[in-house]
Amino acid sequence: MTPEPPGQSTGIPETLPGFNLKDALYRVGNNWTLLQNILFIFHRTHQSTFDQFIKAVESLDWDLATRITHTVKGGAATIGATALSAIAGELEALLKEKNHQDVRQLFPKFQSTFNEALKNIENYKTGLDEPTANHHAIETPTQELTNQIIDNIIFNLTNDLSAAEEQIKRLSIIDQHNSVNKCFSVELIHAFEQFDIRKVKDLLNQRKNISSK
Repeated sequence: MTPEPPGQSTGIPETLPGFNLKDALYRVGNNWTLLQNILFIFHRTHQSTFDQFIKAVESLDWDLATRITHTVKGGAATIGATALSAIAGELEALLKEKNHQDVRQLFPKFQSTFNEALKNIENYKTGLDEPTANHHAIETPTQELTNQIIDNIIFNLTNDLSAAEEQIKRLSIIDQHNSVNKCFSVELIHAFEQFDIRKVKDLLNQRKNISSK
């Protein structure tokens, strides 16, 4: 079946300021619904990322600052935010070179580019019925429940990223009961925020195999 082009009952606009939608759609196999979900997730995930970056630099935590720019670079590239991906990549390179003075000089450009990308996604979201997040009560952690959630996450990674995100949140709440599993959830969330789907699946399969032993 030929993919339906953007702008024709897809929910994806033909253009989005600051974004290369053609490239973004190619990255997700021309799956318009998947791209929309990724846009929403990026918007939610990175509301405070710039402030976190500034705090990392001000506290001279260069490793954290580098990880933040690397995450933004990859996530922005996935959604086609080319300008944001480029400036994040430039900052990452400067941080690796320990060129901290030039890093600070790029603060205004990074902030304005970041804000513009988030604002354009926000404008696009206006009037759309984005799936409402469910608020999960703390559940009794059983192996059966954990495996069910893991299976749901793996299924939704290729069908509905918003649903996958909600199930990951649900799993992280359950994992608060166990310090080892809590560390796993942190790594899982980090991989998901970078849209590293392969790593997310690997982590989930590892978790399931370890738990079944």
